[in-house]
Amino acid sequence: MTESALSQADVEKWLRFLDLSPGNRALLREIHDSIRPLRERIIDEFYRIILAEPELAALLSDPDTLARLKRVQVDYICTLLTAERNVDYIQQRFRIGMAHHRVGLDSRWFLNSYFHLERLIADHFQAARGLDEAAMRPYLEALHRAVIFDTSLTVDAYVQTLSRQLNEETERVREANRMKSEFLSRMSHELRTPLSAIINFTDYVRTRAADQLSPRFLDRLDRVLGNSDHLLALINDILDMSRIEAGRMELHPEWVDTARLIEDIEALCEPLSRPNDNTFVLENRATVTALYTDPLRLRQVVVNLLNNAFKFTHHGTVRLRLRNDESRLFVAVEDTGVGIARENLRHIFEEFRQVNDRGRAHRGGTGLGLTISQQLCNLMGGRLEVESELGVGSTFHFSLPLVLDAAAHGDSGDSVWILRAGEHGRLPPRPRPDTRRVLAIDDDPDVLLQLHDCLEPEGYQVVGCFSVADGEAVARAVQPDVILMDVKFPQGEEWQAIGLLRRDERLRRIPMVMLSVLDRRARAQELGMAGCLPKPLEPERLKALLAELLAPDPVG
Repeated sequence: MTESALSQADVEKWLRFLDLSPGNRALLREIHDSIRPLRERIIDEFYRIILAEPELAALLSDPDTLARLKRVQVDYICTLLTAERNVDYIQQRFRIGMAHHRVGLDSRWFLNSYFHLERLIADHFQAARGLDEAAMRPYLEALHRAVIFDTSLTVDAYVQTLSRQLNEETERVREANRMKSEFLSRMSHELRTPLSAIINFTDYVRTRAADQLSPRFLDRLDRVLGNSDHLLALINDILDMSRIEAGRMELHPEWVDTARLIEDIEALCEPLSRPNDNTFVLENRATVTALYTDPLRLRQVVVNLLNNAFKFTHHGTVRLRLRNDESRLFVAVEDTGVGIARENLRHIFEEFRQVNDRGRAHRGGTGLGLTISQQLCNLMGGRLEVESELGVGSTFHFSLPLVLDAAAHGDSGDSVWILRAGEHGRLPPRPRPDTRRVLAIDDDPDVLLQLHDCLEPEGYQVVGCFSVADGEAVARAVQPDVILMDVKFPQGEEWQAIGLLRRDERLRRIPMVMLSVLDRRARAQELGMAGCLPKPLEPERLKALLAELLAPDPVG
C-alpha cells in the first residue's frame, strides 16, 4: 500500500458508509442529463464565488492554472453525478484530498467549495426542469448524499495527512527530548566526578589544616565548599530530571523508621531557618511507626519544600504538618512567606520555571526542584499540590501510601505484603491454586521481612500485619492457611488477643503458631496454639513446622 492510498479495511469502511440507493443513483443521472450542457456555466459561476476569497485568488492567480482547474471541475460534475462509488473511486477521491493538503488549501475553503457546487447544480437543474420545491426534494436528497460522501472522503484524507505529520513531528520532538536527557545525564555524571573530588579535597584541607591556617584562608575554603555544594545540588537536579524524563528513575523502597526520618529532617531546619530569621514548627500527629517507601526520595521532597519555604519567608513561620490514616501519610509544608499569585500557580510545577512575583525574585537554582518533587511524589504513589495567596503564604501538601506498591513502581517484588484492616483488596491472588498463604502478625518490620525471605522461595505467599486487630480483619478477608503471631502481652492477657482471632468460626480451624523471644511452648499449648517458635527465628525449624501443619491428611 502506497502512502497516498487507503488500506483495504478503510476502503471497506467507506463502502459501508456509502448511502446511495439505486433510486438515488437514478435521480443523480437525471440531474446529470439535464445540466450536462450547462457544466461550463456552472463552473464559471463557481469560481466567481470562491475567488472572492483574497487568499484563494492569490493562490489561483495564474490563468493557465485556473483554466486547467476549471476543466477538471467540469469533469468532476460528471463524476459526482454518474460515477460508480467503488474501490477505485474511493482511492481517487482520497488522493485528491491529500493533494488539497499538499498545496496548502485551507480546509474551510474546499469544504465550502463542495457546498457551493452542490447549490449551483441544484439551482440550474431546478431551473432547467421547472420543478417546484416538493418535486425537487428527492433530487436534493440524492445530490446531498453524493456530495457528503465525497466531502467526507476529502476531509478524512486531509485529517489523516495532518495526523501523520503530527505523529512524525511528535516522534522527532520525543527523540530530541531523549537525546537532550541523555546528554544532560552524561554531562551531569562527567561534572559530578571532578566536583566531588574538589569538595572532598577542600574538606580534607579544611579539616586537617584548620589550626595552621589564618581565619581569612579558612573563610575562603568555606566559600569554596559552599559554592561547590550549591553547584553539586544544581547538577543533581539536572541529573534527576533527565532520569525522570528518560523513564530511568527507580525507587528503592525499604522499611523506614518515621521517628528517625522526622528527627533527621527537623535537624536540617535549624540552619535553614537562621538566614531569614524564621521560626520552625513541627506538628507531628502521625501515629504510624514505619513506612515502606523510598526514604531518600521522600526526604528529598520534604527537604526541597522546606528549603523553598525558608527561602521565601522572612521573619515568619514555617510549619511541617504530619498525620496519617489507615493507609496513607499526609505531609504539608506551610509558610507565612511572600506567596504566589493566582495566575502563576498553574506554572509552578513546570520545568525551569521560576515565577517572578513580588518578593520571589530569582534566588538561584535550576527551577527544577518543584518539578522533580512532583514527579517523585507521583512515582511514590502520591500527588503534590499547592495552595497559595500572594502576600499571605503558601502550603505545599502531598500524601503517600504507608506501604508502597512495589510491583507498580519498578521494584522487583521481593517485599512482604503489609495490610491493614480493609486493605485486603490490594493483595494479589495466590500465584497458583496450591500456593499456601501465611499471615504473620508482628510489629517489627524486620521480622516480617525475614519471614518473607525465608518462606517465599519455598512457595508460600506471606502477608504481614502490625497488630492483632488488623490481623483479625485481614485473616477473615484473605483466609490464610496458617497464622504466625508474636505475642507480646502481659501474663494472662494473651487469650484476649488470641480470642480476637478465634471468635470467627471460619478462623478457628486455622493453625496458629506463637513467635516469642522466650521459651513459651507450654503457654502456647495452654492457649490452643499449634506450636511456638523462638526468636530469632530458625528458618529450617520454621519450614519444618509449617510443612507438618499443612501436610495433607492421610487417606486410609
